[in-house]
Amino acid sequence: MSQFFRGAAGGGPIGNVTGTPPSTDNAIARYDGATGFVIQNSTILIDDDGNLNSTATFSGSTKFFLLQNNVNTASSSTKVSQLVGGTSAGDVYDEFRIGTARSYAVGVDNDDSQTFKITTDASGNVDPSSGTTLVDITSAGQVSFPAATLTENGLMLVGASGLLESLGNATNGQIPIGSTGGDPVLATLSAGSGIGIVNAAGTITISSTGSMSWSVVTDATQAMAVNNGYVGNRGTAITFTLPDTASVGDVIQVTNIGAGLPVIAQNAGESINFVSSTTTVGVGGSLTAVEQFASIELVCVVANTTWNVVDSTGNWTVV
Repeated sequence: MSQFFRGAAGGGPIGNVTGTPPSTDNAIARYDGATGFVIQNSTILIDDDGNLNSTATFSGSTKFFLLQNNVNTASSSTKVSQLVGGTSAGDVYDEFRIGTARSYAVGVDNDDSQTFKITTDASGNVDPSSGTTLVDITSAGQVSFPAATLTENGLMLVGASGLLESLGNATNGQIPIGSTGGDPVLATLSAGSGIGIVNAAGTITISSTGSMSWSVVTDATQAMAVNNGYVGNRGTAITFTLPDTASVGDVIQVTNIGAGLPVIAQNAGESINFVSSTTTVGVGGSLTAVEQFASIELVCVVANTTWNVVDSTGNWTVV
């Protein structure tokens, strides 16, 4: 039986406190009941160095630590602080252990420039300075995953089961391109007709290679080339002949300023579709402008043989 002071304003009488022996060395005594006179043993220990330990067996239940602030105002907070004396001290961390199967630590590796880490080990205790580092977060906010299979300078994607994977290193001009049901792939863009692509470090330059090159024609005949434009300027007619070789999408343009009217002539096997009309196939077919300042644009729709008029001004005679 022990004596104690029962607190009261201005002091109070000496009373007695009772308990049931035995007690546990370093255990925190708890009140037993509401009388204020009876205490009981506990499983919470505080040793002479200030270390707190709570060890007990509760089958089918959960042990917990609750720190709760029930005041619902902006300045009413709850926190748990863990401190060390400075940068030369040990680590600040929490450890999670599954028996002897595996341990995880979450905290600050003081020796590694105060880097916040998540580490793990399959045996014994682990701290931020030991075990396998899963996540690193520096004080500058840089995040790394040292244990993951990732490629330096590679692109990162989410693979099966939400796991982070590396897409690999992209070469000049490569970009991720989707693949239905699978991982994206690194590939370069493919140039279409009239398009040029130049790949360099960190850049992709896309340009048109089919821009028109224009020339003024003053002779009586002109053999035309694909993706070229011609300005007729002659006092008498000029015959512009389609090229023998052309790919689908190739373009030819003709405009006229001279008094002579332009004629679009054909080679063997060639023809021109003009709205609802088609020229005679071969060298006998042609288009002839009716007005001096007529213009026309043709695009190849069947390689080497067939052209469509996609734009024109003035009237044209179909033969």
